[in-house]
Amino acid sequence: MNGPGFLGTHADLFTDLALIVGLLLAASFTRGFILARRGEYGQHHLTQIANVVGVILFVSIVMLLPFRDFILRDQGGPRPMYFYVLTIIHALIGLIALPLGIFVILKVFGIIPPRLQMEKYKTLMRTSYIFFMLAVFTGIIIYLTWFVFTPIPPKY
Repeated sequence: MNGPGFLGTHADLFTDLALIVGLLLAASFTRGFILARRGEYGQHHLTQIANVVGVILFVSIVMLLPFRDFILRDQGGPRPMYFYVLTIIHALIGLIALPLGIFVILKVFGIIPPRLQMEKYKTLMRTSYIFFMLAVFTGIIIYLTWFVFTPIPPKY
């Protein structure tokens, strides 16, 4: 997985695959959004539950270690300041999107404590979707920053 990627950047194969998986998750979240708009709530719930689980796995496997190594520990650095700022913004957006998505899924399963229950949570679902899409957009910017615009791209 550390061999050259297939997108023609400085990224390795794993990173290129991670970008594609992130884009596929975004497409699947959008499919779930469309299913809800069509009133196909059963399929919507299944799709979005699978997406949230996918994002939890994706973040755990793909994002935590690079953030630790290349941002917190500055492995292979120093790099231009925008490298760090954009990545931290991306992480903060993700730190909003993921708990919102998890909350919505827990609401669907009836696991939310009574004091946190709400009758209508459509706004919360839409907010979660918007933040996830912002995370994907900033993730694309991070990919470009780390593997196209940075003179010394991070390598494992």
